[in-house]
Amino acid sequence: MNKQRIIVLIAAGIGALSCFLTWATVGISFFRMSINGVKSGWEGKIALLGFILAIIFAVLGDRNAPIEKDKKKFVMIGGIIGLAMTLLAMIGMSVQEGSSMVTFGIGIYLSLLAGIAVTASPFVIKDSGEIEIPTKDELVDDLKEMKDDIVDDVKDKFDKKDEKK
Repeated sequence: MNKQRIIVLIAAGIGALSCFLTWATVGISFFRMSINGVKSGWEGKIALLGFILAIIFAVLGDRNAPIEKDKKKFVMIGGIIGLAMTLLAMIGMSVQEGSSMVTFGIGIYLSLLAGIAVTASPFVIKDSGEIEIPTKDELVDDLKEMKDDIVDDVKDKFDKKDEKK
């Protein structure tokens, strides 16, 4: 299996598993309650779905080749969803439980790291399998190319609908 796919699968797998680990412990004097990502609210459930999305698109296609260009954007979107939902959960728990003591657990930190790793993997791990930090210009070019691909896909779908009418 290609190194790029392996790293995405490991990171997204850790992210998915982290949603079942302790995200926070809330305590007031002697009473303490721990919650995991899935039970913390909708953010944890959507983060789990984001990581699963990344896993699915990392597995599709020829596993000995790097992740195809059209699938990389979905892997990245899955990582962004996982990362964003984890951050929202952290902010929400901090604000909502203002009067009580909130301690974040290992699960939320693993979810954050996994979200960053899954989002960055398509850019940092090159098609050859080498790990290389992209320059700002390379990153901007990759993002513009992904945006153009998405716009072209949407235009093609609308053109096909117009042809059917």
